[in-house]
Amino acid sequence: MKQTPIPKPESGCFACGQTNPSGLHMQFFSDGSRLYSTLTPALHFRGWHNLLHGGVISTILDEIMAWAAIHFLEKFPLSKSIQVEFLRPTYVDQEITASGWLQEWTGKREVLMNGSLQDQDGQILAQSQGRLALADPDSRLFRKIIPEEMGREMRQIFQGKPGKSEPHAS
Repeated sequence: MKQTPIPKPESGCFACGQTNPSGLHMQFFSDGSRLYSTLTPALHFRGWHNLLHGGVISTILDEIMAWAAIHFLEKFPLSKSIQVEFLRPTYVDQEITASGWLQEWTGKREVLMNGSLQDQDGQILAQSQGRLALADPDSRLFRKIIPEEMGREMRQIFQGKPGKSEPHAS
């Protein structure tokens, strides 16, 4: 499957910021219907012994669902709720892949998103569902929360997206 890199502004974000020295440094790719991020969490993200901390797993899943909404829906998401099911142990220093996709629209400005975390063998380690509120990049709410420069970058990313299409719920 061909995966296209997804541009994003630098924000210093703990999950996706490339300049955050303590961060996860997530980068995103799309196959047209799902968003992906492959990463190898460092030792400082551990909980017990060599297990990846559950809060970090939840953060990865929250981030992949949010960026799936940004990429596919061209909206700014705010997480209202997230449910995470931890299915198998997830280890630090292990390559994992997060994926996110739209489950369904539940209102004009609200969606249910899904996420999953898999190991290199394709085993599902954790899965999530998130309810996200959506704001347009030109809305007053978006401008209140996001610095103007970042808002401009996001609008440019949306405008430059080749082959925009509505994703379908899975």
